[in-house]
Amino acid sequence: MGRNEYYSRCETFPQSSLTSWTRPDSFFCIMLQTNPTREIYISSSEDDSSDEEDFSSVRQWCKIDSSSPAPSRFNFIGDVGMKACVTNISDPLEYFELYFTDEIVNHIVTETNIFAAENLNKFKSKEHSRIHHWSETNANELRVFFAILILQGIITKPTGDFLGPNTYHLKGPDLVSKCLLCESHSGYVWSIIIYVDKGKDVSEENKECSFSTQVVLTLSKPLLNKGYCLTMDNYYNSPELGEMLLKSKTDFFGTLRPNRKDLPKELKAEKLKKGDLLAYQRGKNMTMRWREKKYVHFISSIHNPEIVCPK
Repeated sequence: MGRNEYYSRCETFPQSSLTSWTRPDSFFCIMLQTNPTREIYISSSEDDSSDEEDFSSVRQWCKIDSSSPAPSRFNFIGDVGMKACVTNISDPLEYFELYFTDEIVNHIVTETNIFAAENLNKFKSKEHSRIHHWSETNANELRVFFAILILQGIITKPTGDFLGPNTYHLKGPDLVSKCLLCESHSGYVWSIIIYVDKGKDVSEENKECSFSTQVVLTLSKPLLNKGYCLTMDNYYNSPELGEMLLKSKTDFFGTLRPNRKDLPKELKAEKLKKGDLLAYQRGKNMTMRWREKKYVHFISSIHNPEIVCPK
């Protein structure tokens, strides 16, 4: 991973509209997503910046235009790239075992057998239930099961029915909601939070912040203060999150909901003609409103309010 980029679920920006906003230096990126999800490409780059400036003291939103320069970016000091050791780079099994270690496989086996033992009596009343043929699983059997799942994605069948039932439940416990932090080019999942209940599985260091802000700060904690750039969709982005990330020398950008707290009132109230934009800046935090067919709101710490026409 020689780049510092991440992406999140959101409206998709065309690649051409981002070319003038990004610089092809050393990139590494972050992705946040929930289920269901769409993805957005984002980027950050290493560049000279005055990290010692204290932007938190600038508390007033000031109106700006496209002639205003983009804020300088934080210096990137992250250590990117693959850290695991692989003896045979052409052996896919070695890569698989980097993720599914013996510890993880044995944990899945243990929990599967515990779940079966706790629920056997619920199904024994059915005379022809397959549960009567149940026997405890083991690590070797589980690895065979994983292999079958992988082969299902490789071997083409006429219809999905040839692979067995594949019912998708839109509601209920079968649908697992999650927040992911991922590398944008490969989709590599760097960190994950399984959504159990609001307020759980997030760091209590920032409990005074909104839940969406806590999710981002929890996922990205090991990457803070290293000059990374995060992008999130309008569910996560807010001036509050922006201030927290800037304190940790982390850049950001993405779409924004206009009803977020601490935004300039004029940003939502002023009507714009098609193609016009309205932008405000507070320290390193820039927010803008742009109208094409509908209004689009955007927040960033690395851009100026410049309209880029795709070629």
